[in-house]
Amino acid sequence: MSKRQRPVLTTSRPLLFAALGAALFVWACAPVGPTPTAELTLAPTPTYTPQPSMLVQVQIVNVELPSITVLAGTTVTWVQKDATPHTTTSGSTGVFSGKGWDSPPLERDQTFSHVFTEPGLFPYTCRIHPDMNATVKVPPLDCGC
Repeated sequence: MSKRQRPVLTTSRPLLFAALGAALFVWACAPVGPTPTAELTLAPTPTYTPQPSMLVQVQIVNVELPSITVLAGTTVTWVQKDATPHTTTSGSTGVFSGKGWDSPPLERDQTFSHVFTEPGLFPYTCRIHPDMNATVKVPPLDCGC
């Protein structure tokens, strides 16, 4: 009588151990307890303190005043580069608005400065040449523009 031999499953054992290992890994990595939820925390809105050291230089060239955008607290310095004199005067069509700034006539290479402390749109002109008009834009601090 011959003894019945059990078949040797050499190829199945590694698969069995791999499956058990994967199941154990998934079980070990499963979260315990309630699933955490993300909390949204808003950072405080940053505040901006204008620094008086911010400087912008604008050149008056070819009988043209440039329009510019600056932050509040910026000192704008106009540099007169034309052969003929010009002014930088708040207002339009050569007329001083009555508030703001009004430079004397500037000869070539002379300068005039003004600090823009508040947001707004500031038209300016040349009193000598009423067709020379431009604006200085100072956006609000929370504008993002």
